[in-house]
Amino acid sequence: MPRSYISFPHPVLGNRDDVEGVFQLLAGSSYRPNALAVHFNLEFELDNPELEQLLYDDEIRAVMAISCTRTFYSATKELDLSSSGGHTYRASVEIPRADIAGSVSIQVALVPDGDLNKYALDSFHEDFGGADFAPTRGQILAQTGSVAFQIDQEWDPFDPPTSSFLKIVVADFPLDGDIQVDFEGNDIQVTISRELKASVDALPGQMRDDYVLATIVMPALSEAIAASEEVETAGSGGEDSSEYRMWERAIDQRMTNLGAHGLSPIQAANVLLERPVARAAQIATALVDDDEEEAG
Repeated sequence: MPRSYISFPHPVLGNRDDVEGVFQLLAGSSYRPNALAVHFNLEFELDNPELEQLLYDDEIRAVMAISCTRTFYSATKELDLSSSGGHTYRASVEIPRADIAGSVSIQVALVPDGDLNKYALDSFHEDFGGADFAPTRGQILAQTGSVAFQIDQEWDPFDPPTSSFLKIVVADFPLDGDIQVDFEGNDIQVTISRELKASVDALPGQMRDDYVLATIVMPALSEAIAASEEVETAGSGGEDSSEYRMWERAIDQRMTNLGAHGLSPIQAANVLLERPVARAAQIATALVDDDEEEAG
């Protein structure tokens, strides 16, 4: 369970100044719920060459501790890391939807994959005076601070995390072009045709949510971002932010957190929704591969 460690039997990166370097979760870390699971996308920085080398040598591994106060769920999950360049790493973890709800805390740690008979880093604080240690399998060598997410209890692909500023409704009248976007109010309203809704409902469950985000939400969000930028340009930056519509404030804050300002509207929408086109394509490829294996 995530917690603040006060004392250790050996120096730990992230415990005051025991070890020189940086180990922290980044703002790009996020979660995405679907019907069966909550998908956590973790991004963190590890700036300590000696610990990074131990990772490359498979002598230590990264784990995520997760706890939920509402359901009393607590678990530790091993992370399969990928490098984003520099000292940035990413990993993804899925937690069953029924196990967590409400406030959920996560924390990342580095632990030995086996016993380390001699653990001595040049980056230890000078007070350790060249001593070496023998941490055993699973003991913490580095820890990030904990980050809390507020997980909604209910989920529907037509009410994704963007529901604070975007909603999708099904037209009760014939609709030209299947999709119509209205962003004149406090939220972005996307109206879709009954035919499009029926097509979405026929998709496999594991593909449906990303398909909705990629083909319905992302184009609408992109159009809204472009319209908002046109208004800002026309106002020459003199518009009072208190007069912004709710969806404009929500998107601006999200884009600031993710560093998406300066991107084109379609790129920004892709970042805000965590690359739904790529996810939908990956799922489609996996489904095709499974069908081919069964046919073979």
